Amino acid sequence: MQLVMINRLGLSGRRRYDPAALAWVDSVFGNGGIVTGGELRVIDRFVRTDRDWGIFDLTDDYLFMSLGNVIAAKTTLKRRVLIQTLNNLNFETYRGFVTDGMSQCLNSMYAPFQGVALTATSQRFGVFNLSAGVGAHGGRGASGNRHYLSLGAGPPATAGMYLGNGITLTANVPNTDGFVVGSFDSVSRAVYRNGALVQSGAGGVGIKTVAYLYIGAILVGTDPASFVAGTFPFATFGGAISAAQEAAQFSNLTQAFAALAALGGA
Repeated sequence: MQLVMINRLGLSGRRRYDPAALAWVDSVFGNGGIVTGGELRVIDRFVRTDRDWGIFDLTDDYLFMSLGNVIAAKTTLKRRVLIQTLNNLNFETYRGFVTDGMSQCLNSMYAPFQGVALTATSQRFGVFNLSAGVGAHGGRGASGNRHYLSLGAGPPATAGMYLGNGITLTANVPNTDGFVVGSFDSVSRAVYRNGALVQSGAGGVGIKTVAYLYIGAILVGTDPASFVAGTFPFATFGGAISAAQEAAQFSNLTQAFAALAALGGA
């Protein structure tokens, strides 16, 4: 980031920030949004910690939606594209986008076929919901081209994945809120909730599906369906990571959420 941009944020030009965090801030300002110095420090710390754990390079993108400005919340962290919101979603500062479970959702503007870290033999999709929503996130195109997470009512509640157009797994979970992740590689497939493994199975080989991944709904052909009510602060997609990395990222997220909530006076 240029020194002038750092000065706009009231920060010292002597501190070194992660290049990805700085590039994201540039994109937010370019899109007409705002990032505070405190928010940059939180995002920088999150990125550095994910790098330290080897997660960042295994991730294609992050949707960090729990920020103080709606444009910043819509600007993805790695690819730096603007996600789309459908049907007048509410935005709660330092919490995320709120969906009604009936018609509202978000288009991540990411489809697995665009993936770099996500390959036919390594895929991961995770969505954080502050509420216990029921429905699905993801996309399903023509000819059964599918990549999604499903969330079922309990008891027991269920969290399932259908990745790579054929790698499936369903797990009983305490609740459908929190950070639910589905992933697979050539060795194993797994469902995680809040950084803890809840179900695993054998690995496999899938495909890089073509449908855009939605948050708060699943795209079926050209229309969203299976809507999920909730408040969404975060989502991510890319290649599979280890159980230790899953736990580390959940810890990293909870620390980032706490720091952002403090910025908002929560």
